[in-house]
Order: sequence, then C-alpha cells, then structure tokens
Amino acid sequence: MSEGIAWVMDAASNFALHLSVLLAIVYLFFRLAGRKGLAWACLACACLGLGALLPSFERSVPVAPCAAPAERLRVVSFNLLFKNRRFEDVRRGLEALKPNVIVVEEANGTWPEQLTPLRERYPYRRGDAGWGAVLLFSDRPFVDSEEKFPGFPQRQQVSATVRVGAARVRIVGAHFIRPNSPELFARRGAELDALATAVQGSRVPTIVAGDFNASPLSLELHRFLAASGLVRPRPQGPLATWPSALPELGLQIDHILVTPELAVERLEAGPDLGSNHLPIVADIAAPVSGSCRAP
Repeated sequence: MSEGIAWVMDAASNFALHLSVLLAIVYLFFRLAGRKGLAWACLACACLGLGALLPSFERSVPVAPCAAPAERLRVVSFNLLFKNRRFEDVRRGLEALKPNVIVVEEANGTWPEQLTPLRERYPYRRGDAGWGAVLLFSDRPFVDSEEKFPGFPQRQQVSATVRVGAARVRIVGAHFIRPNSPELFARRGAELDALATAVQGSRVPTIVAGDFNASPLSLELHRFLAASGLVRPRPQGPLATWPSALPELGLQIDHILVTPELAVERLEAGPDLGSNHLPIVADIAAPVSGSCRAP
C-alpha cells in the first residue's frame, strides 16, 4: 500500500464514528426523498464505518479496579499549546488535579520557566528545553538515569522510573508529530515504531502518556499497540481531549497507555486550561505482586 493511501485511510479512521453518523443522516434524507439507491449506498457506507470501530476494542481493556492488592499513582498528561498564555491557570489547574506525575507537551518558549513553581510540590523534573519540549514532573524521586530512545526526536520524549509501593514503574512522555501529509504520516509511523521497540523491551511496568495525534480508532494506533504490547484503557463513556472548545464532537488524541500488569481505575478529561487540548487524567494501580488482571 502506498504511503498516500495509508495516510488517507488512517486519517479517515480517526473520524469513522463521525462519518457514520453523518452518512446515517444523509441516508434518511435520501430515503425520504425517494432516492432508494443512494439511500442504501449511504447506509452501507455507514455500516462499514461502524465496523471500523471494532478494532478499537482490541488491545483495550475497560477502566476497572485492580483485581489484586495494589499501590496507586495518578498521572496527568497535557498539551500546553505553545501560544497559550494562561500560565497561572495552568499551574493551579494541574495542581488541583492532585497528580503524582505530570507530563506536559509543547513546553516551548517561556513555559519551562513559567512551570518552575510546580517544583515546590513536584521537585523531580526531566526534559530538554526547546521547541516542542516534553517535560515530566514528579512528587516521587527517580530511581534511574534518563533514557532517550533512538529514532525519536530527543526533545519530544522524556522518561523516568519511580517507585509505586515496592514496584518500579517507568513513565514515558511523548509528543508525536501531527500527520498532516503523507511525509509527516511516515515520520509519525517511524516515531511510533521507535517507541514500540523501546517499550517492548522494558523489564518493568510501563506507562506511556502524551499527545499521539491519533484517536482510539486510528489504524496506526492499533498497529502501535500490537507492536508495543501496551493496552489502551477504555472509558465507560465518551472521552474527548481535542478540540477543547467542542468536546462533545471532539476526539481523544491524548492517551495514557499501560503495560498489561497495570490497571487504569479511572480515566477522564480535565478542565479547560487555555489550550486547544484538555488534560487527560488517569488513576493507575500497580499490583503489589503479579498482575492487576483477574486470572
């Protein structure tokens, strides 16, 4: 399959639900107008679109309590939007969510300086400064040296390992390029492949949080989940993180993914803090031993 066709198919897959609803409405219009051929064509396409939802249930698990004794960690991921100037709102809003770990993307310009007050509650920080920077703040000390993954822009990734009870858990923050063309789509594919390889080789439970520029319906996200071994927590109801101005019709393009031994017990969007994204918040359980999945 050519890169251009793969790009178009992936872009369309992100909006499969929206397109299916639109086609169902058009079906009714043609049906009432007596244009049965066009009506049935629209209905068939709508059904195909709904069929595209099924793969989103693969490599996903419902948000549910851990089935074993566990310690817990709250993680927040937020794309700041580089031109957002609601600095105080962001600091207060993130602190109000009471996370243990904060991952922020697009920490450009003065954002690293503006976020310095967070270090009073989150004294441990990692991430490189510069355009497109991803920063990680933690209220728990790091128990490893920073690791950078080859094949992925250095400023757009960050990782740290912390203790959650007796367990060591690695948190990876990432911001994947927006696939606005076949060329950028190929670059994002290479970024996803690089991170999948790194996560697959991890010896500790791992959390990946960030802006994937891909919805749960994305074909590329499905491929990444299969390659990395990560699972996607499936919320009980609608969850959209972009655009923040229209969450009822939006997409979840920000994700917090985990390796199978962890459990996401709560997953929701945070408040509007001036970005075109909403924060995504997850309560994650790390089992004292074994796995959170029921045998």
